Amino acid sequence: MKIVYMGTPDFAVPPLAALVKNGYEVAAVVTQPDKPKGRGKTLLPTPVKEEAMKHEIPVYQPLKVRDSEFVETLNLDANLKKLFTMLGSFETQVEELAEAKDLAADYPVILSAIADLEKLGEYLKLYGIEKYISFELGIISKYHYYTGIIFAGYTFGTGEPIVKGGRYDKLLTYFGKKAPSIGFGIVVDQLMAALSRQKIQLAVEDHTTLLVFTEEKIQQAITRAQQLRGDGNDVTMIPFATAHTREDYENYAQKNHISNVEFMDGDA
Repeated sequence: MKIVYMGTPDFAVPPLAALVKNGYEVAAVVTQPDKPKGRGKTLLPTPVKEEAMKHEIPVYQPLKVRDSEFVETLNLDANLKKLFTMLGSFETQVEELAEAKDLAADYPVILSAIADLEKLGEYLKLYGIEKYISFELGIISKYHYYTGIIFAGYTFGTGEPIVKGGRYDKLLTYFGKKAPSIGFGIVVDQLMAALSRQKIQLAVEDHTTLLVFTEEKIQQAITRAQQLRGDGNDVTMIPFATAHTREDYENYAQKNHISNVEFMDGDA
């Protein structure tokens, strides 16, 4: 089996090295063009190109992977060339996956992956969210524990994902449990940036009580806090300082989105 390996940054080097070490025939490497670096603007190869050159693997550096002239330089059959031109698109739709599946009929590994994506697309249609979904057939991750689909979620107001995740079948074994899983993380910084740029204000439900107490009322304050917490409320307790007025504490509560203030002082 001949392999055309595509990658550019540092994290794409170990998989290439592993393929070579384990005896796979890497027929070619596709990476980004050399870029000028430093004050002298010296053209430097990408990390993947450097690794390929160590093993005397032919290197291709097209401006665009899907460029038809570049694809013609690869020693591939017609169906693989067509599949190759589908890489790099962020807008592959379910209907195009059917075409890709036909092209991959003679390549079981590719066919299985595309069939899985097609089935996923059918499930997503049942939820009525297909218009928000597109497929990218060439996506990779710097995290090597992924064993299946990788996904990302985007919204207006940020060019970076606000959700990232994927399928990993073996990761949990390192934590003592043999189970396949799908996980994701929310990129909070990007989410907050998107909310700000879209001018979305989220309503915050708050059931917090600020208990302001004097030293002689501390026992009553603790009893009251236990009662409120037992009823499912959050409680913040602050000793009353003579340097502040009741209005100061009320302003503090408002600033911190605390809905209720109770005073347990000499005037209570």
